[in-house]
Amino acid sequence: MNNFKVITNATTIINDNLIIDPWIYGDVYYSAWSPYPDPKYSRKKLKKIKYCFISHIHPDHWDIETIKVFNKNVKFFIPDLIYNRIIEKRLRAEGFKNFNYLKFGKLYKVSSEYKFGVVPALNQDGQEKIRHYKKDNPPGIDASLIVQTQNDKKNHLILTDNTPYNYNIYQKNFGNLKITSCFFPYNGIDDYPLCYDNLSIKQKKTITKKRCLNREKALLKFFKKIKPEVIIPHSSDFSLNVRKKEFSILHSGEFMEKDLYSERIEKISKIRCIPLYEDDILYYDGKIFHEQISSSKKSRTRLRQNVKVIIPKADFKSKLSDLMDQSFKNYIFRLKKYNFKIKYFDNWKLFINLSSKEKYLVNPSKNELKKINGENISKKNLLILKTSENLFRCILQRKLHINNCGGACILSWKRYPNKFNKDFNESLNFFHL
Repeated sequence: MNNFKVITNATTIINDNLIIDPWIYGDVYYSAWSPYPDPKYSRKKLKKIKYCFISHIHPDHWDIETIKVFNKNVKFFIPDLIYNRIIEKRLRAEGFKNFNYLKFGKLYKVSSEYKFGVVPALNQDGQEKIRHYKKDNPPGIDASLIVQTQNDKKNHLILTDNTPYNYNIYQKNFGNLKITSCFFPYNGIDDYPLCYDNLSIKQKKTITKKRCLNREKALLKFFKKIKPEVIIPHSSDFSLNVRKKEFSILHSGEFMEKDLYSERIEKISKIRCIPLYEDDILYYDGKIFHEQISSSKKSRTRLRQNVKVIIPKADFKSKLSDLMDQSFKNYIFRLKKYNFKIKYFDNWKLFINLSSKEKYLVNPSKNELKKINGENISKKNLLILKTSENLFRCILQRKLHINNCGGACILSWKRYPNKFNKDFNESLNFFHL
């Protein structure tokens, strides 16, 4: 007999000793995100954890406040990507010592209870598709986990954030495995279109609905291929502590609440869909799934209250122009180091608007950083960032990370045209000292 719990977001616990993507107690993305529903999971129960899998570097998948509760002898399993060394470095500072890196496409026996298989990013050609595919481009950071329980040799696919837009990649790695259950992301909220303020609320609602339907279409195709016995929605649950009113307008109803979404996708897919909350348990005896539902409407909609976003204070001793110059030089150097091809940026530029006196244009295609003093800027292939000087200095000084600030929805963007160049946007992660 094996049992499964979904605590919140992607946090899934199997047999009380394996946890995937732990996030229970802390607020993440500078406290812009809180877990939803607000979990009350016992800290004593986490002392039973022996194994922890972390799918990728985003902070809602490895909350420090949750991991601190673990015993120090917990074994961590992490996809073998260079970015993920950040996770090990941070956790070693907390006294953890047992780290195991797993390559994609192979089943590893990690104990007498489990084999693990890591699935690479399936969402690289997802919602917005302007990306140039080359072998030397950086791989996607998202990953999924196949857990093969050794007492029954059944395979359980925990997708986490990794929406399966690209079945071919999955098939190449694990297409030969029979999947018994699939835990899938049913929402996938990010800062687009929420924080793109050249769009009206009506336009944002239309885009949000379209993205939800596109994700659902990919999921349905994937389920048809892998034919799981049951599907379980997860990895889409959190409350936002900024832009609350707008967030609630864009994300509500059946694409936000997983019990409602379960009804929807079960009806469409004809596959049994089981929503699990913190107090619920799904059992599998090797033949039949049966659930023990103890959650209530109150516990399913419990919100964490009075959480304030935390933005550090930047160092204002240096001139901003000097910080910008050095950060731009570092940016160009890192693009070469990490094999970004600037020609794939399609001449996209970044216009940084911090105040009436502090505006800059970043144009990597021309290897140019320019301070703007009233000149008109062409809106052709232009991404505009508007934020405070303090916040942007924090990004340059590496007190904040621009990717996490985007995830936190604390930046305001505009783009012309309203298209997404993934190569260019990803490159901005390297614009700092």
